[in-house]
Parts: sequence; structure tokens; C-alpha cells
Amino acid sequence: MSKETGIVDLESSDWGSEDFVLNYPFKFRGMTYEKLTIRTPNGSDIDRWVKTGERSFRSLAENLTEIPGEVFDRMHGRDYSRLMATVGAPIGGEG
Repeated sequence: MSKETGIVDLESSDWGSEDFVLNYPFKFRGMTYEKLTIRTPNGSDIDRWVKTGERSFRSLAENLTEIPGEVFDRMHGRDYSRLMATVGAPIGGEG
């Protein structure tokens, strides 16, 4: 995003991302998970999510974080619920 105009140049960047800090960090398969980076969805992400028919926030989260689904299976339930609410927020949903 240009600091002067506040306009995102989508030719050289995307809508950005946010860090989702886990309240219950964990290790799984040699990796430590303390936070996840969630890419801000664009129109194409939402369109793909709607067209696939698997309209779960989980499938959207897997796409936006590029984290294997089995990692979500191991997350603490409270972190998982917060993550689903965070992922669903841009499309008016709640996890």
C-alpha cells in the first residue's frame, strides 16, 4: 500500500496478511506453532470457496494460511474457534 495514497498496488503486492497469535502454542511433527499468518482473502479466494461446495471456514483457513489440515486437528479448541471466527469475519460469518 502506498503511504501517500493509501491505495494497494495489486501489481506488486496483495491485500496483506495478519498474524494470529495462538494462546495455546504447540509442537507437532517437529514444528512449533506459536502464531499463524493469515493472508487477507481476495475476491478469487471467496469465489473459489463458494464454488467448491465445501463452504467451511476450515477449508478457507487452510487456503489462507497454507497450513496442512492436520495441524488444525491438533490445535487447542479455543484457538481453533477464534481462528474460525477470524477467517469468517471478512465474509460476514462467525466460526
